[in-house]
Amino acid sequence: MPLGANKAALFGMGGISGEDIELISTTTLSGNSEFAFTGFSSDYKSLMWQFVGMNGSAHDSDLVFRCRESGEDYGIYTTTSAFRVVNPNSGSGALQYQPAADAAHSDQEIIFGYNLDDGSEAANTANSGVFQLFNPTSGIFIKQFSTQIDGGFATSGGGAQNFSTGGYINTTTALEAIEFKWDDPTGTMDAGKILYWGIK
Repeated sequence: MPLGANKAALFGMGGISGEDIELISTTTLSGNSEFAFTGFSSDYKSLMWQFVGMNGSAHDSDLVFRCRESGEDYGIYTTTSAFRVVNPNSGSGALQYQPAADAAHSDQEIIFGYNLDDGSEAANTANSGVFQLFNPTSGIFIKQFSTQIDGGFATSGGGAQNFSTGGYINTTTALEAIEFKWDDPTGTMDAGKILYWGIK
């Protein structure tokens, strides 16, 4: 799907030709408890999900993901590192290492958006960002990923944050699916879009 200048702005600075990028799908969120993407194609060396204006029903909740291989359950051992830059509306911004959001060889849900505001602290809060997965269908390499989420964070009075994670899903088997959701079991994805890209 041609996106003209928008596609060039998204990927051109990374040295990726517009011909190498395909928008696979666009999902509008409206109360989903989770959302899964399945059936990865070996045509793509990397997959990318853009979260645009995303908000949920649960305050002070985390965005999490988990992956699975063909015919297996979700939950592959994963290791990450997590940092965020925060600036409350009251001031006193800081760069913070986030050990509570780190995973050390964990097969549980993995945090990639931490301590997010659902609009309770700042009515105009929305969360946007990117999740990129490398070599998802490789039968040789482990599956590295990097993420960045910008938006509000759940502190009294509200504020802005940039939350970044990186790491690897410790399998050399091809992945078949990834699932995104809130860590709060009652949380739903009430607004925003997820754009799903393939990069050749």
